[in-house]
Amino acid sequence: NLEIRNIIDFESFISFVKTNKRKVDFKCIYQGLSDELQRDNRIVEWMLSEDLDAISLLPNEIKKDKTFILTWITKTQKVLKQAEEQKAADPENKDVIAVYQAANKAATILGYPQQQDWAVVAKNIPILTMLDQSGAKITQEHATYKGEGIKQADVNLLAFPLKSITDKAQIKRDLDYYSVRVPNQGTPAMTQAIFALLYARLGETENAYHFFKDAYQLNLNPPFRVIAETKGGTNPYFGTGAGGILQSMLMGFGGLDITENGIVQLPTKLPAKWKKLEITGVLGKNYVAQ
Repeated sequence: NLEIRNIIDFESFISFVKTNKRKVDFKCIYQGLSDELQRDNRIVEWMLSEDLDAISLLPNEIKKDKTFILTWITKTQKVLKQAEEQKAADPENKDVIAVYQAANKAATILGYPQQQDWAVVAKNIPILTMLDQSGAKITQEHATYKGEGIKQADVNLLAFPLKSITDKAQIKRDLDYYSVRVPNQGTPAMTQAIFALLYARLGETENAYHFFKDAYQLNLNPPFRVIAETKGGTNPYFGTGAGGILQSMLMGFGGLDITENGIVQLPTKLPAKWKKLEITGVLGKNYVAQ
């Protein structure tokens, strides 16, 4: 308390917080300030930017000061807008977009009002593209990506399951580009499973079959053939990889697709060595691909 009393202005407040934040909650620091400093707009704005719940600590006259609150909201919106504009646009942004859109759809179904801010954020998150050596447009892994090796199929997840990229030509370009940039060792099994699924949906069965086998055969551990995360790995059971392989079978070669109107079966082709794929008991229905 004696140290907090030595805080005489905004600058000394910030200095004290940075020095003691791990030891003392900044809300406690704020409560120990003089009445005058608790009403300092700069300190109040900093508090709110750190934790919106801190508004409960503010003096009543500040809470009721609409001019201050609106000014703070405007400043915050400008900062957020600038951050979004400067933010590196990578495939994970599409994940965010899908989540926001799905949340608003769920709200409508449940009879809750939609959050318009979510729609605005989803609409304005950017996705970058780049040109490969031939001049073809490729979805860019991240803002500073220049063609180096990747760990997993981040970009390709935009085509499935997110369906953010639906143009078949673009899906193929992204597949052809990134599937050769995955290292043979240390790559999680679900990566090749996504390649297999998407190539199957495009009708490129040989590529699909190659990546289907590549997704699990060298990852199996004796004596029960349980799947590890990576080729030659010994840390089974890798549920994510197993799930990806099942999806490549059901949603890739089998053509099943989960839509807002239920499960449908898309046209697909099987590898030359396969005669028929039968999927039974999916919500009481059976599906055949051959």
